[in-house]
Amino acid sequence: MMPNEGLNPDGTINLDVCSGNPEDGERQAEGFIRHDIEKFQGISIVCDLRELDQHVKEGNVKHLRASHCLEHFTIEEEIGRAHV
Repeated sequence: MMPNEGLNPDGTINLDVCSGNPEDGERQAEGFIRHDIEKFQGISIVCDLRELDQHVKEGNVKHLRASHCLEHFTIEEEIGRAHV
């Protein structure tokens, strides 16, 4: 990650959650601060997705990219979130 990558001039950030492992062929977004549950190459925030609020200030995210996030939740949690 380049210095200041994902930081905006207004002090907000661009955040890519569940960024994945580039060694497994997963594509990480450029221009974002990257999160994953494991410390892969290019990951700045390592935590369970449910604990992300402990690492990112509320109201500080300008752009959010969320890819491959469902595997961080149990089936029961997903069913509870589903509004069809």
